Amino acid sequence: MQTLREELRSAKNLVVIGAGFIGVEMCDEFVKISENVTLIEALDSILPLAFDKNMSESIEKKLIEHGVKIHKSSLVSRIVGDNGKVSSIELSDGSVIPADKVILSIGYRPNTTLAKEAGLRLGSTGGIWTDEYLRTSAEDIFAVGDCIEHKDFFTRKPSRLMLTSTAAAEARIAGMNLFNLKIIRQCKGNIAIFSSSLNDISMGAAGLTESQALKEGFEFEIGYSEGFDRHPGKLPDWSCRL
Repeated sequence: MQTLREELRSAKNLVVIGAGFIGVEMCDEFVKISENVTLIEALDSILPLAFDKNMSESIEKKLIEHGVKIHKSSLVSRIVGDNGKVSSIELSDGSVIPADKVILSIGYRPNTTLAKEAGLRLGSTGGIWTDEYLRTSAEDIFAVGDCIEHKDFFTRKPSRLMLTSTAAAEARIAGMNLFNLKIIRQCKGNIAIFSSSLNDISMGAAGLTESQALKEGFEFEIGYSEGFDRHPGKLPDWSCRL
């Protein structure tokens, strides 16, 4: 990370493609050291998989206040450069964004080369198929983490969720089953849980967003609440209380 910071410190025009958590956090960090930072997102809101628009818009406002330029509903058609160095980004609408450094934050795919060579079954999302015990199509082979196809806890549909917490939970289940320790464990599905912090704003999400719940036909209620910030540093005369 330190090497990356030093490399990007010289950037006059830094462009981040993809407004998921990694892309947003990169922008928030590097806007402190780069002259111009631009965030490009193909969908019509940032952090679209974690938050509904009413929340993502407040986060977007903070990024803009910090100096980040944001292009939503924008598709990158070409990265322009010469002699191995980028000079600009061309969007599908014909607009051109100057860039001397580019960070791709557009997600990734599971590496299933070894699984294919072993003849293992793959799921519809491209990950390794597993049953509820995290066994693959070969009974003596278990798989966990980003390489497998997950199942959403609520919708029961295949999911490409890739989180460290999910991988760790699956590893515990697979480990128990692999060594047949006392009781057989099952993976009942995964719940997407996200959290992050951008300077003075913290955010978190668990489960489906409102738009996702509507799409899947779930009934739900919406509620709003405000709580008191109990962090010692936010209390009056906090230095006297420590």
